[in-house]
Amino acid sequence: MDYLFLHVPKTAGTSLWSAFVGLFGEENVSDPIGSDETMTAKQAASLRHHRMISGHLCRAEIAGHFDDRQWLTVIRHPVDREISSYYFHAALDTSNMANQMSVDDFFFRTHDDSRRMRELWNRQVRQLGGRTREPYLDLRTALKVAKETLRRCVWFGIHDRLADDVSRLRNLPDFSELPGLPQERVTAKRPSVADISPRLRQRILDTHPYDLELYHWAREYSGGQSGIASV
Repeated sequence: MDYLFLHVPKTAGTSLWSAFVGLFGEENVSDPIGSDETMTAKQAASLRHHRMISGHLCRAEIAGHFDDRQWLTVIRHPVDREISSYYFHAALDTSNMANQMSVDDFFFRTHDDSRRMRELWNRQVRQLGGRTREPYLDLRTALKVAKETLRRCVWFGIHDRLADDVSRLRNLPDFSELPGLPQERVTAKRPSVADISPRLRQRILDTHPYDLELYHWAREYSGGQSGIASV
């Protein structure tokens, strides 16, 4: 079978990509694809020789291109994902919003209602349920589609139980020899969810309600229990 890995940023996707390369061979796994909001049929066709296509692809841009493939993805609790994402970007050498602001300034800014700001919140629902960079995306509709995406997946993992979920992935015939996940792009020098202030934790929950609902729905749908589900 052929596969499509929908890599949501900061969900161990780079580690999984490396494991897929180890399993299928470098020539059979696409290089990680960045967000491409205007994927054409020609661009999609150029990827079809890969057994595994992997990247930050959103539901809207894959519609009609890769329906014949088996889909995989991973989601993460929004507080944990957003903190990881902030500290990852804050450590980059290239200038960006995270390394220009403190963590509180970044998450509590309210004066900037620009397109750039709106696109940052509820990234998981945006990517799995619509078009990531669409500023006026109907997030309630996108949440419904994101749930459909997870139902459509032959496998999806949840970050805070990923070791168990990867073991479950190995139950699929094509993945029985999947190697262990290397530690790739792990966010260094970041506080744990337990160590951030209650005020900051609540701010992230308030600004990511759709991602939070998707996360809890996914846990219930897959029958799992979370160590941070009550956050």
